[in-house]
Amino acid sequence: MWLNERARQTGGAGYECAGVTLGGSQVETVASAHLRETPVYAPYGYAANVPAGAQVLLLSGGEDGAVVAGARMGNADLAPGEVELRGPGGAVVRLCRDGTVRINGLVINEKGEIEP
Repeated sequence: MWLNERARQTGGAGYECAGVTLGGSQVETVASAHLRETPVYAPYGYAANVPAGAQVLLLSGGEDGAVVAGARMGNADLAPGEVELRGPGGAVVRLCRDGTVRINGLVINEKGEIEP
């Protein structure tokens, strides 16, 4: 894995878990050090602000110093291969294995029809 190879090259772990103390697009984190304005990276097309209290994965080294590479996922009741998006206000969008999409309890089947 890339992280392990990087750790061998730099003589350190290169990553650690951290708590977010101030959320937003550039978060404050506390782990082995207190970091401010830590850049947050995500896959292209995704946008989210990490909330205070979240647990994140910090990668260290490189031009940006430490960066947030992802947030710890909760224990969602998902089948293998399913994807779920959750907002802080309780909104939920789930892409299910059977081709259906569930939006706040509304079910849209693989044909695009709303199921009762």
